[in-house]
Amino acid sequence: MTLEGGSFTGLTFASPEDLAKFSAINISESIQKNFAPESIVGPEFEGIQEDLISYFAYQNVPAKPDANFYIKRYAEFWSDFLINQEVFNETDAKVERGWPIYFYLWNHMSAPVQATLPAAKGAWHTTELSYTFDEKTFAEDVHGEAEHKIQNYFAEIFAQFAYTGLVLIRDVHRQSAMRVRVEG
Repeated sequence: MTLEGGSFTGLTFASPEDLAKFSAINISESIQKNFAPESIVGPEFEGIQEDLISYFAYQNVPAKPDANFYIKRYAEFWSDFLINQEVFNETDAKVERGWPIYFYLWNHMSAPVQATLPAAKGAWHTTELSYTFDEKTFAEDVHGEAEHKIQNYFAEIFAQFAYTGLVLIRDVHRQSAMRVRVEG
């Protein structure tokens, strides 16, 4: 599961001035022109657009939303549209066939990489590969103490899963969710 950072939304190419003005209008226009136009979704496009715009641009909006709020919301939309929905489709198909399903949410990037992103902070898919395989996948990525601690947790989780078929770490067994928070 992922919350795509700003790089996958195309916002890294936006000027600081455009980012400072980012709003519900930008989300609405993107949904109308790029994600749910009639040419892609068919004659029911208006209802689909309405639902998407209502949810991502206007639901649970703070009293005084700023551009950063809408940039984060736009990243959530991209994540759901491009990654998460397909993960759920695949999950449904496997559950129907009796497969056990395990998820993890990866939302960590080192501070130097986070500094290169706009307000939509968050890891994009494949970010965890540098931790899994001890390979540097992004030039800006610098693994400090916090990253090494996370890498060790991740290695332990995968090793235990490969060995036992269960996600076991230290003294924690059969959890519905695990959050690893590393201060640093």
